[in-house]
Amino acid sequence: MKLDKQACRHAANVPLHISLNAGVLYTERVKYLVTAAVKLLGGHRVLTVYFYECERLKANDRMPKWVVFQGKDDFATLERDAAGNVKWRDSMLENLVDESFYKFRESCVFYKGTDGVTISDFIHQSASGITILEALQVYQYGIRNKQAKKRRCKRDMGIVEKMKKIPAAPSNLARWIDRNVMPHYLFYSYDRNQPETQVFCTYCEKFSVIKKPKTGKIFVCPQCKQKAIAKAQGRRAAYHEDRETCQVIQKISDEELLIRIFKARWAYKSKTNTPVKEIYENARLFIRAVGQEGTATDAYYYDSSYDSATHWRRGNRPRFSPYTSSYEADDTGAVYLPSLKRALQGTPWQYCALRQFYEPTKEAMQVSTYLRVYRRHPKLIEHLVKVGFERIVSDIVYRHGMGAEIDATQKRTHRILRVNKEDLAMLRELNAGVDTLKAYQQYVKLNLRGRQELLQWQFKNHYCQEAGLDKIMFTTKDN
Repeated sequence: MKLDKQACRHAANVPLHISLNAGVLYTERVKYLVTAAVKLLGGHRVLTVYFYECERLKANDRMPKWVVFQGKDDFATLERDAAGNVKWRDSMLENLVDESFYKFRESCVFYKGTDGVTISDFIHQSASGITILEALQVYQYGIRNKQAKKRRCKRDMGIVEKMKKIPAAPSNLARWIDRNVMPHYLFYSYDRNQPETQVFCTYCEKFSVIKKPKTGKIFVCPQCKQKAIAKAQGRRAAYHEDRETCQVIQKISDEELLIRIFKARWAYKSKTNTPVKEIYENARLFIRAVGQEGTATDAYYYDSSYDSATHWRRGNRPRFSPYTSSYEADDTGAVYLPSLKRALQGTPWQYCALRQFYEPTKEAMQVSTYLRVYRRHPKLIEHLVKVGFERIVSDIVYRHGMGAEIDATQKRTHRILRVNKEDLAMLRELNAGVDTLKAYQQYVKLNLRGRQELLQWQFKNHYCQEAGLDKIMFTTKDN
């Protein structure tokens, strides 16, 4: 129901017939006299609440300062100034004055005892005295929430339609995370007098026997041959939780990919060898190819408390500070590999070499940044990854960007890196990054004899730091 403001305006002109000698007008605490009535306006029952200012009444101005028109699902306030000019306000009751609502409420008095009953009967709330105004404020707050939700639902219908295109999550995701991402343990009871100890492997969930386990050390399970961390029962905390992030890449169209961010929690309780497992999706990143080199990213995050047509909200998940770690807001993690080739097939990222980049180390990475930078330098990144220079690619994507140390116009690896052909095997073996490459290029430029042996010696003796190698490239232990 929408209020008929023309009919409401006519109902606002109700003077208060009160003697100017009435004591209530001169009470210091009382600033407003309040009356209420239910009227038929525009074919609907409307609660009208009149607020008369005592200062104006003492000046013989008997017209109300505010008239609140309260319907079942809408409300409005007509405000009249001292000069008699009126205007409509959409404010709730608590926003009519600048002071706190408690002070405003306590400065009001009902002109008649039945006025409070009129309000309570209309809003179906029971309260004593002037506190019914607080119930009326809560009633208005509920109407505002419903109106806001209706607007959110209308606005979020585009998100609802977009999420309908999402493919189902991989059916084996939980098992894959358990096998490839989460750490596993060998739980055992410590006994210093036993040369062999029975252990329980959380990977294969079988018992086996190993010699002299030590808490925190990595052993190979005799049953499943997988690496696991030994942990004595006496050294276990009452509650232990492992948390990891996994990224699943899916194809939306030939020009668009979806990166789904899943959070995984494995919780080990006291004296429990098998964890309670929880996996939930908390973010989605849509990456779309634009033009020859550009990309457009649409980010959404899941908010269970968001009251709308969907729990998915546009944008990145809020975090306390961009400089602090936030598990829920972090989109860096493991990459789900089984469906990766199928997801990239036929898209501009088909040859991005993402699997070859991630698989050697399986370190947590931010896939969205990799795909975005790849679009700007597709042939270069594909080439360097496939010839084994993942560290240099990582620096280009996540740290330095494209600098003068890389010649993207070349096709041969040694020319791209601005070194000699015989230097490639050594740089690959050292897993050199951009800083090391930049310093080594100075050796090549000077045509320094024995430069490979010098660089290897610096690495071996910890003289080679990824930052500042060029400053100490001729430093030795003697000088």
